[in-house]
Amino acid sequence: MPGGLKAVFFDVDDTLYATHYFAWEARRKAVEAMIDAGLRADAESVLERLRIVVDRYTSNYPGHLDRLIEGYSEEAYAPVNPAIIVASGVVAYHGHKERNLFPYEDAKQLLEWLRDREVPAGVITSGIPTKQAEKLVRMDLVEYFEPGWIFISQQMGLSKEDPAIYREVCNTIGVDPRWTIYVGDHPMNDIDMAAEAGMMTVLCRRSGHYSNLVGRHKPTYEVANFLEIIEYIERDFPIR
Repeated sequence: MPGGLKAVFFDVDDTLYATHYFAWEARRKAVEAMIDAGLRADAESVLERLRIVVDRYTSNYPGHLDRLIEGYSEEAYAPVNPAIIVASGVVAYHGHKERNLFPYEDAKQLLEWLRDREVPAGVITSGIPTKQAEKLVRMDLVEYFEPGWIFISQQMGLSKEDPAIYREVCNTIGVDPRWTIYVGDHPMNDIDMAAEAGMMTVLCRRSGHYSNLVGRHKPTYEVANFLEIIEYIERDFPIR
């Protein structure tokens, strides 16, 4: 194990894979399927309505398409049963997820590198537990994390907008946060909170989704891909 480094934790969304790009591609497939099933509207206008629904109910809400179809009058889909239109969208969404949900290639390379050097890795993420866990299973990443080191905020009754969740994780696994790295993409929810808990931090700027945000704390490292993390660890935590 690299001297002094006890654990590396990862966010999931827009960190291990391109969440926002993937989600909207899947939603576009859902919208196209709903139109094919009988919804009389153009795809771009439906997508715009869907964006409003997602913003209102948050991305983890399970009934986006139900709320979407409620915004249309019966004339937009009659005589088709609206449940068929929603179900068509759901099937298309999940079909896209089954075929296209993959981690960043260099994320997997980093996880393999950590495993080969016996540096334990874990996850600290927010969202609906089953949905977050499903992402890890579909991406075939579970094997790279310690069995008891997958922490999901909703299960813990804590928020990633509070440094308490990071302190609780470190207390649970029995490591000093000063010798633990957290990798995330959000300057406030990931970097600021982990830093305030005493952890080292890596801000991954790959997606650019939060490129306009600046946190209170400068990250320990800032990277555009995970291979850079390997370089920093090799430089700052010599292999014993």
